[in-house]
Amino acid sequence: MIMFDAIKPIGNLCVGLANEPEELAAAQELRYQLLVLAFNQSSEATNDKSEYDAICDHLIVKDLDTNQVIGTYRLLSNIKNPNQEFLCESEFNISNLRKPGVRLLELGRAVVHSDYRNGPAIKLLLHAIFEYASLKDCRYVFGTSSLHGVDPEALKHALSYCHYHYLLEDKSIMCYAKEPCTKLDLLPENEINMDLVKQQLPPLIRMYCMLGCRLGEGAYFDYEFNSTDVLTVMDSKNVNTHFAEKMFGKSYSA
Repeated sequence: MIMFDAIKPIGNLCVGLANEPEELAAAQELRYQLLVLAFNQSSEATNDKSEYDAICDHLIVKDLDTNQVIGTYRLLSNIKNPNQEFLCESEFNISNLRKPGVRLLELGRAVVHSDYRNGPAIKLLLHAIFEYASLKDCRYVFGTSSLHGVDPEALKHALSYCHYHYLLEDKSIMCYAKEPCTKLDLLPENEINMDLVKQQLPPLIRMYCMLGCRLGEGAYFDYEFNSTDVLTVMDSKNVNTHFAEKMFGKSYSA
């Protein structure tokens, strides 16, 4: 595993880039168990290997006591290929992000083992994403994030809250959900129930937005995985530097 000089282990957990075949295989197995089997029980797939894996970098978190890979993100950039096709483009139109000379970074296949979802693993992965994007000079970092289920009525408070509080302000980089989709503003702002927002909106999406991410317009229905997907976009020039410094000890200001 290739470590980041700026990121220290937390307890028995460390983060870096997979550089051994067995590390990638462990990340793929973790993805298979926690994405394919957990969200698509009717799938006939026997693994979560992809042709994209060969052109991506793979963040992994390891438990130093067991040498087990317990968390991973897949990172896909357009650094080598400016015309790189991204996975999220099957669900969202991101053409407004494609500006000449601008480096893009897509986050995908994010999973953390259920025994390690108490904070440090997520913190290490997010810190590593910021460090990677900074080192590679990526302007926009984006990816799909999922809410469970495909019933907009059951998610209307969370989606509406996202519309009024987390929608991309810069319309020149707005991204749009493809069909089948729903709009986000399903309720007037004064009808949003914050207790239901907290129940419906995954903590990771809230964390992304606290760090400065904003959402594209609309949410895509992924019926295969029984999820409603939103697109989170971080402009490296609009990072919440105060929150990033509090969380990582480094502001990552542009």
